[in-house]
Amino acid sequence: MSNLREKQGQYKQVFGNPVGKEVLKDLNRFCYGTKTTAGRPESIERLEGRREVWLQIMSLMKISFEDVYDEYLDDDGF
Repeated sequence: MSNLREKQGQYKQVFGNPVGKEVLKDLNRFCYGTKTTAGRPESIERLEGRREVWLQIMSLMKISFEDVYDEYLDDDGF
């Protein structure tokens, strides 16, 4: 990927459609995108690594935390 604008376009191509939004909902849950990783029995380093991936996707797609809470939470609030 040659530049930031191109990379952002590619991420939007992948995730900026109804199927991509469903994948982002799943990634939000798996990556603890909207939940804390503190106090989890899993390795904190691994969980924070997952969360870092989630934050990178949100950053490249220019999705705010407000939008995440509006669009990417599952029915159970995760």
